[in-house]
Amino acid sequence: MAFGRKLIEGGKSVSAVARTLNVSRPTIYRALKRIEADA
Repeated sequence: MAFGRKLIEGGKSVSAVARTLNVSRPTIYRALKRIEADA
């Protein structure tokens, strides 16, 4: 998922990253929340 976060920080939209990783957008949002909570 760190890969997805890099893509988002690189300017890709969440939906684009979700398609790239073949997951749903809610999955991305949950993962980002978890990453931010850990930071």
